[in-house]
Amino acid sequence: MDKSWMKLDDYTSDDYANGVRSFIRFALENSRDNNKMLCPCRNCLNLKSYPASLVKLHLLSNGIDVGYIKWLHHFEIAENLISPSTNNYNEGEDEECDEGDDTWVEYFSSDDEEPSQAYVDKVFVPNFMANAQAANDKISSQVASLHSLYLSMSSLLDSFKRDVNGLSMEHDA
Repeated sequence: MDKSWMKLDDYTSDDYANGVRSFIRFALENSRDNNKMLCPCRNCLNLKSYPASLVKLHLLSNGIDVGYIKWLHHFEIAENLISPSTNNYNEGEDEECDEGDDTWVEYFSSDDEEPSQAYVDKVFVPNFMANAQAANDKISSQVASLHSLYLSMSSLLDSFKRDVNGLSMEHDA
């Protein structure tokens, strides 16, 4: 499938619009859910699902994430991942695994290394940092609540001690 449209900066060009239409068609044909799909625009980065019409608008207004080379979230698979020769089983023979089958290596490496790294840097690192910050904020607020509870309980206990000590002094007198 031609993906040259993904590198275009002019989102109003016919080539870009045709590419978006092709992508939407491809995604719908391969989707498990015809109502929604992950949005690969530069803002959503395949983290949010929307109806196809809204994904199309996002792509036309925001552009597509150029690091999203293999459309794995939209069920693009390499047709040559499983070759007929890999279905032959060894009958009673102990052989080492054939390390000559580089199909997986070819599919997930070579020209895609830099865009894949860019995709990781653009999607996973910011999400990790945002999630870490959210977790830290939640823990900080819970610690503050526990500290407040501790101070309240401490104050209540001191008050109780004073009352008990006051009663025992009155009783002794």
